[in-house]
Amino acid sequence: LKPFPDHSFPAIPSFMYAGNLGLDRHKALLEVGEALQHISPSFFIDVYGYAKPEVQEELKKGYGVRYHGRVSYEEVLKQMEQSDFLFHVESFSDYYTKDLVTAFSTKISDCLASGRVFILYAPGSIACAQYIKENDCGCLVTQYEDLEGKIKELISNAELRKMYIDNALRVVVKNHTSENNSRKL
Repeated sequence: LKPFPDHSFPAIPSFMYAGNLGLDRHKALLEVGEALQHISPSFFIDVYGYAKPEVQEELKKGYGVRYHGRVSYEEVLKQMEQSDFLFHVESFSDYYTKDLVTAFSTKISDCLASGRVFILYAPGSIACAQYIKENDCGCLVTQYEDLEGKIKELISNAELRKMYIDNALRVVVKNHTSENNSRKL
């Protein structure tokens, strides 16, 4: 994925998640939606991906969540380009935290390469959280109590947004290109 062209930062920014909605990720997305609504009733997270019917119902009833269902990869890319913030989330349940300790979603690479601000809302002990922290390539939020404040800070701080995007693009060149990965292998 190549970075999308820059666009001016709007008065009402857009937030997006695309990917797997299993593993209780929807519960974290509901918390994100709630935090966004606490900041402004105009803020929502747009969620794309397949979900079981019971999860779809929870998302559709969710405060601050707009569930769009499964869409094509081309549509995901179109929505990513139009978004200001891209989220990845993981469950905070003890079971999934242990299960995901070494997991790394492929969607994270796309988000980092997009040229948009990446926000990871996940337990700090899992591999993807450690990766984001070590490379300072996105905003890492590891507890609900910090979610609203960190989002507010990103919205109000253009330099911080730029720093995360620049660091993400650097780490993509270093770790997420077929050429460099082929050399490493």
